[in-house]
Parts: sequence; structure tokens; C-alpha cells
Amino acid sequence: MARGPENSLAAFETAYDDGAEIIEAGIQLTKDGVYVLMHDTTVDRTTNDRGAVAEMTLEQIEQLRLREGLGGGQAAVTDQQVLTLEEAMQLARNRGLINLDKGWLFREQVWQVLTRTGTVHNGLYKSDAPVPEVKDFLAVHKGALYMLMITDDNLGAVAAFGDDQPVVYEVNYHSIQDAVARKPFLDALARHSRLQQHDVERPVRPHD
Repeated sequence: MARGPENSLAAFETAYDDGAEIIEAGIQLTKDGVYVLMHDTTVDRTTNDRGAVAEMTLEQIEQLRLREGLGGGQAAVTDQQVLTLEEAMQLARNRGLINLDKGWLFREQVWQVLTRTGTVHNGLYKSDAPVPEVKDFLAVHKGALYMLMITDDNLGAVAAFGDDQPVVYEVNYHSIQDAVARKPFLDALARHSRLQQHDVERPVRPHD
């Protein structure tokens, strides 16, 4: 059960207090160029207003209030505000990791936030981007942490990373018969990386 609005300060603090090591946070860019925590491209589901994040300024975003849990029209409005990425990283600095969902699209800009807040080792980039693209980024951005989203479609990425494996794999599968869901494959990954498994037939959010 959600113990605070999605992507909220209350939810993050509760998760860390309960011993969570990694928290997922969706990232969107406001009209005036500030990265905020929002899984959807609109604020419709999780706040008391409607509209696209990309068409709203930070000042407008700061006036919103988050709805309980995963949101939706029936969820009560709380006193929790939308967090900026910078605020979230400052919270995480001495507590754990933040899985920067959708952050790969803005990786250079996100890197600036991480370096400015001293949280390079707290931000976990995630994507299923081509391995050469990822390697090029990691070679230049020393200390960056990376999670590869893997399915049966990109199994070859494991071998392509060679000795420099991602610190975490997000294993996505439709069926336990998928190659990525089978124990020998998972055991092999677990020897050098942490695993996060996700059955894509069971979406985490109503609008995924």
C-alpha cells in the first residue's frame, strides 16, 4: 500500500525510514527548464489540477498539491507538493539511491543536478539504450551509476557490457517462460549486479 503520494517527500522519507535502498522517481521538464518529479507527462492523475508538465512553469507546478497514493480523481488531495529533482537528490544524499526513471533522455542535464548536489553516487540512470551509447556516457561521467532495462529482445547487451556490467538490471518479462525470467539467467546476472524484476503484464501504475 502506498504510504504517501507518488513521488512525494512523505513517500520518500517513509520508504527510506523503512529500509528501502532504491526509490523510483519519474522525471519531467517544466516549461522554464526545471526538472521535477512526475511519472506522467501531465499532472492530471497525481495532482489537483490538469495540464502538461512541459507547458507549466515551476511557479505553477509549486502551486499544485499531490493526491493520495497513486492518485486519480477519487483520491484525496494532500498538503504534499511536487518535488524538484534537486530537492529529491538532496533528500537522498545520505539515505539511498533514486532510480531516475526517464532520466536517460535528459542525462547531461541530470548529471549537472547530481554534481551540483553532490549526489553522483545516489542517482541511478536507467534505460535500454544501445550499449555503445551507454559506455560512451559512463566513460566521460565518472562515478555515474547505471541500470539496464532488459528483456528477451536485448539479451545480447549482457555480453556486450563485458567486464563492466551495470550495477543493476531491471528484468522485464511477459511470462515466466521468457529467457530473462529463468533462474539460470537471473543467477548469472546476480553474480555481478543487483536485480529488479518486473512482470510487465501487471502494471505498477494505472497509466503505465
